[in-house]
Amino acid sequence: MSGAVGKAGINIGLWQKGSFCSASKNYKHFLKFFLPSPGVIISFIFYFKKSIMNTCTESTRRNILFAVMLASFLTPFAGSALSAALPDVGRAYGAGPDSLAWILQSFLLGCIVFMLPVGKVTEKVGCRLVFMAGMAVFVISALIAPLQTEYAGFLASRALQGLGSAMIFATNNSILSLTFPPEKRGFAMGWNISMVFLGSTLGPCVSGLANFYFGWRSIFWIFAAVGSLALAFSFVSMRDPMRLPHTGKGADWIGIVLYGLSMLLTMGGLAEISRCDWAVWAFTGGIVLAVLLVVLERRVPDDKAVLPTRLFSTNRMFAGSTLAAVINFAGVFAELFLVSLYLQSVLGFSSREAGLILLLHPLPMCLLSPLMGSLSDRVGCTRLCCIGMAVITLGLAAVGACVFFRQFWPLLPALAATGVGSAFFGAPNNSAIMGSVNREQYGIASAMLGAARLVGQSLSMALAGVVLTMKWPGLAPRDLLALDIIIAFAVMTVLTAIGIFASALRQPAKGPAA
Repeated sequence: MSGAVGKAGINIGLWQKGSFCSASKNYKHFLKFFLPSPGVIISFIFYFKKSIMNTCTESTRRNILFAVMLASFLTPFAGSALSAALPDVGRAYGAGPDSLAWILQSFLLGCIVFMLPVGKVTEKVGCRLVFMAGMAVFVISALIAPLQTEYAGFLASRALQGLGSAMIFATNNSILSLTFPPEKRGFAMGWNISMVFLGSTLGPCVSGLANFYFGWRSIFWIFAAVGSLALAFSFVSMRDPMRLPHTGKGADWIGIVLYGLSMLLTMGGLAEISRCDWAVWAFTGGIVLAVLLVVLERRVPDDKAVLPTRLFSTNRMFAGSTLAAVINFAGVFAELFLVSLYLQSVLGFSSREAGLILLLHPLPMCLLSPLMGSLSDRVGCTRLCCIGMAVITLGLAAVGACVFFRQFWPLLPALAATGVGSAFFGAPNNSAIMGSVNREQYGIASAMLGAARLVGQSLSMALAGVVLTMKWPGLAPRDLLALDIIIAFAVMTVLTAIGIFASALRQPAKGPAA
């Protein structure tokens, strides 16, 4: 991927000043209209809280939801925030461009390696303890990361931050499912996922400003401050231990080790597969261990197994919804990265202007997710998920066509369409997963939901990395990059089209999850 970036002459600093290309003067009023301000962001967050207060009649449920929303905002915020400060972090530690990706990848690996084991621990000790311990780990890692003098220590701190995020994501949906009745589960999931989208959106923006004015270490102080607020609010609002019904004893340590190693080798290999020869062997070894894990876990009792193989084989709603989640994130996650390259390196926009244009994708997700979650409580999840995946497929195809014909204005509704489709899909699919399992399975179901998201995101970025390293003789650098982006969007469109069938063919269940 780094080769493609170099050959196209790309500079992706979100807040870097730049000028439009000669044909971009007509877009200035459009960009000014969408320019976010701190007042708009603060008003948006208070709108979240006010709507929850007006909708939830019980103060306990309202406070728990707001605490979970704060934590759900923080973890994707931490995952995306450092992207604008990578060059400065690299200079501070003397790290080359090829190793900077591990600042983001170490966080991602920390999340995915520990996600399912944390889910099993949740079944034994309760959601509240794991959730608050995850918040504490997150805050501590945010405090110690900028104090590290060696690059290896800094990466270890980021991996520890990933562990804290895994503890949060493995429990947040369980907490909401335990707190809200089935007829209001979609409502809670909608508000929660809207904060996930908001955190992913504001991460690069806020970190770019903080890095410009106060240095990259200030980003971690923001992590610690927001994390401390969420931890304090959780401590006040969550009084019940939120234990899940569980009768099993012991732990499947062989399964836990195999799962951790398989995810480490597979995801680590994917991250380097376009640059290093050893990555292919690491990825292959991870796949072999994953197959071995599935075979062994089928012989382990359900109350001990770290991977719920029987749940996948006997519960079509759970299996189909989880598969659809992986496909959704694999097809959509790399979209903003690829569109950013197209806007800057093909059309000539500055990175700041490209960042503002890209807000057209997450804004519909933030605004519509609560509505779609509430709607899924009344009409069911399958229909909304199918509509969402169909809209995403059409949007991705339209974006690829815009790149092919070198168009800008048609790109705007195409970006918004993928955001609208993601809103239709996200909260209803989460509600379907949590509604398809029994109360005692909430822990592992919530962990599987988080793992599906992370696996899909990793696959999406790996796909983008592989495609962007393709060589086509006889093409200028700009044309070469555009062709690679078109191929990537074609593959992503096919993936999400398959996701329509994955959403439609899952076994309907009675109630809101259907």
